[in-house]
Amino acid sequence: MGFTDLVAAADRAAQGLLGGVAVIYQPEVGEPVTVTGMFDERYVLVETGQASVEQTAPAVFLRLEDLPDDPDDDEPILTIGDTDYLVRERKRDSLGGIMLVLRLAPAGSS
Repeated sequence: MGFTDLVAAADRAAQGLLGGVAVIYQPEVGEPVTVTGMFDERYVLVETGQASVEQTAPAVFLRLEDLPDDPDDDEPILTIGDTDYLVRERKRDSLGGIMLVLRLAPAGSS
């Protein structure tokens, strides 16, 4: 088993043990899929300097292999709980995972 496979197994274990949530991933084109993600309502975006300025936003970690399309080439709507989100920023980890920093979707966008 290679290192990337070990990381994928660790990601899956964390999703199971730490409370992964159901995420409905609706690509621009195609059918929605339900995947498991690690959701953080208050993901810290910025920590700068001695002033300790912070900015938070909702974010979800997903495994790329679970998604129907590459999030870099798509503008999906993600539904977590009863809330719809759009992607604000994408952060790949180079080991098959991606952190999607989210923003609330306008009403009626799903």
